[in-house]
Amino acid sequence: MQTSERSYRCHYTPTDRNGFPVPAESGVLPFIQLRAVGAEQAQRAAHAVTGCPIDNVERIEPIDAFRPLLDDRTMNLLVRAHAIAQAGRFA
Repeated sequence: MQTSERSYRCHYTPTDRNGFPVPAESGVLPFIQLRAVGAEQAQRAAHAVTGCPIDNVERIEPIDAFRPLLDDRTMNLLVRAHAIAQAGRFA
């Protein structure tokens, strides 16, 4: 069983005072962020907080988990390529 909590973003569909779904004018659903052990627990907690149907649940990973490890040679190559691209862009 998992013991560590993770961050989750839960999008929900707002409802009117009669409990009917209200479409978002912008097409983007509002969300809340919370910490939970799993996605199902996050969905249940989000429903308890908002009282609205939950559309989807996304786990939010820390940014360090996706950062590639670069050695000096690769980093210098990327910096040089960026500098050349910027010089050509504004020439």
